[in-house]
Amino acid sequence: MNTYEENCLFEIELSIHEIESSLGTGFVFQAEDTNVLLQETLEREIRLIGRALGRLVEINSVITFTATQSILQFCHSQEESWDRIWTLLKNHLPSLKKEVQQWLHHE
Repeated sequence: MNTYEENCLFEIELSIHEIESSLGTGFVFQAEDTNVLLQETLEREIRLIGRALGRLVEINSVITFTATQSILQFCHSQEESWDRIWTLLKNHLPSLKKEVQQWLHHE
């Protein structure tokens, strides 16, 4: 793995950390949540993850993640909904975190 690929993985790891820090330990999803600042923060971090994943896909097809397709679809979509953000975080973030850590500590 080259330095550019490692940097992409570190960017993803940092965004995951930012998401986890923003949510805190006692966060409970509410569909009617009106915390716009939190929503914008989470969306921004997901989009940063998507950009890093996109760069990795372009330069190295060996590095793959189960969440790539879902995150890239979100990033290319104009639709931003709290439900979609929450679904990505709940269903894909834990596996993405684990896979990124495996790649970073693989060598």
